[in-house]
Amino acid sequence: MSAAPTVTVTDVTGGKKVTAVNNEQAIGATMRYTTTGTDPVSTDSEWPSAGVTLNTAGTTTFKVASFVGTSKGSVTTQEVTVAKLTAPTITPGENSFTIAGNDEGVNADLYYRFGSGGSWSKYTAAVAITETVTVQAYAKLKGYVDSDTAEQEVEFTEG
Repeated sequence: MSAAPTVTVTDVTGGKKVTAVNNEQAIGATMRYTTTGTDPVSTDSEWPSAGVTLNTAGTTTFKVASFVGTSKGSVTTQEVTVAKLTAPTITPGENSFTIAGNDEGVNADLYYRFGSGGSWSKYTAAVAITETVTVQAYAKLKGYVDSDTAEQEVEFTEG
């Protein structure tokens, strides 16, 4: 046995998805993996057919190998880093507010809502208000963990 698995990393909503293809053609070949930095052995977890989704910020090192029984093929190592977006900034204006992302070089989508309930709206431009409100906002982008929620009271001034 010598065919190493092919590991692919894809950006998905909320993080990264890691998939692997078993290149070993022997009948009964299975893939086993670790995330501990050690090479897999025949008793380690079998690679899930749907892959593995990482939705927590941090770095994970996958080691994947094909097995026929206890006989192990070549090991593929893939390090995957998932970053968490920084909470956006809500800036009050004159009876309005704006929202700006805080991750340089990252064009995340920004979402907001009023109060702590209700549905989220995608932010595209300054938002006018007709009363004092509490605004919540967060940043979202494929391949990243969503930011924490920022909150800011925006005052309405009569006249």
